[in-house]
Amino acid sequence: MLNNIGYSWGMPSLILYGPGCMSRMGAALKELGGQRALLVTDCVLLKAGPVDEIKTLLKHTGIDLEVYPGVNREPEDVHVEEGSKMFAEAKCDPIIALGGGSCIDAAKGIGVMATNPGKIWDYQGRDKVKFKMVPMVAIATTAGTASEISRAAVITDTRRTDKMIIKDEKVRPNVAVCDPLLTVSMPPSVTASSGMDALTHAIEGYVSRECQPMTEMVALRAVHRQRFGALWSRAQNGNARCQCS
Repeated sequence: MLNNIGYSWGMPSLILYGPGCMSRMGAALKELGGQRALLVTDCVLLKAGPVDEIKTLLKHTGIDLEVYPGVNREPEDVHVEEGSKMFAEAKCDPIIALGGGSCIDAAKGIGVMATNPGKIWDYQGRDKVKFKMVPMVAIATTAGTASEISRAAVITDTRRTDKMIIKDEKVRPNVAVCDPLLTVSMPPSVTASSGMDALTHAIEGYVSRECQPMTEMVALRAVHRQRFGALWSRAQNGNARCQCS
């Protein structure tokens, strides 16, 4: 039954999806404008292929690149402060977030602080951000949090050793890059935990009291794909036959 106020459904302006879509990242970033981008990532990805691929893709766009690789397993206010300082000193314009939810959330925090005064913890809560963050391309290398398309960021406040949630349309990335080829090099443990994360989010969305027709449709499809993926993996390993319809 529909409620009296209807429903809302927010998505980023552009989603690039599919094997090889990473190649379109440079053109998408150029459309956002700017001459120097800050790449927010972690030390593992810094040594891996995606960072070099991004540098190659930007070579012919006229956009220079600064790299902040300081994000740890969890995004902290310290990472936001360090990244914000680099962003300002290098006179960057857009931001590229590369990684899982931690890197993307840290990048969101840096983007917020590039256009808003004070400290990142000033914006804890719902709809507290005054000005939209700088343009951002979020490149997901895991399949768990969906931070690349969400309007929320979870950042640890090290003063209180507490995780704070910033939820605002002004922190939604302009472009989300979801290239499955970026996930194949993940360690098995990361692949498994990311899959459970995605499944948990899907179940939460379906049983939530705020569930609506659009979220219900996406949640059920996500659960189905998780089941299909698990059975297919077992079938490939010779442990079972995939009988999914």
